[in-house]
Amino acid sequence: FVIARNSTFRYKGQAVDVRQLNKELGARYVLEGSVQRAGDALRVTAQLLDAKDGTHLWAETYDRELSASSIFAVQDEITEQVVGTIASRYGVISRSRFAEIKEKPTDHLDAHEAVLRADAYYRDNFIATEHAKVRDYLERAVKSDPSYAEAWANLSFIYLPIRSAQLVTGPDTLVS
Repeated sequence: FVIARNSTFRYKGQAVDVRQLNKELGARYVLEGSVQRAGDALRVTAQLLDAKDGTHLWAETYDRELSASSIFAVQDEITEQVVGTIASRYGVISRSRFAEIKEKPTDHLDAHEAVLRADAYYRDNFIATEHAKVRDYLERAVKSDPSYAEAWANLSFIYLPIRSAQLVTGPDTLVS
C-alpha cells in the first residue's frame, strides 16, 4: 500500500532511519527523492529502501531540460519510469519479495518435500503417470502451509498444461 505524503510531513528535514518508518507507519518500502535545479537543467534522484531492514534496493538519477511548457511532461515521464521500474509485476519490489520467499521457503518439512518432488518431476520425467501423484503432493503442501508461495507456483504449473497434455477427460477434472 501507499502511505499518503501528508503522513510523512512530520519527518521532513529530519534524518530518520527507514526502520523507524516501518515501525511507526507500517511502511515496508520507502521511496526517497531529491530535486535539484540549475537554470533549465533539472536533476531528480530517487532511491528505494526496504524499511524492514534498511537495505538499499534501487536508485536512479534523471537529468532533464526544463521549461515552463515541459514541467508536467517531465513530471509524468519520471513518475512513469519510477513506477514501472519499482512497482511493475517484474519490478524491484517483486524481485525483492521473491528473493525473500526463496530465502525461507517454509517451516513445514512435508510441504518442502512436495516442492522438491515437483521440481524433480519437471526436471526428470514429465509423464502423465506421475502427474496425479505430483499434483497430490503439491495440494497437500499448500494445505500444510497456505503461505508457501513456491508450492502454489508449482501447483499452478501442474494445472496449466493439463488440457494440452490431455491428462483430463472433462471439465470437472480440474476442480478439486
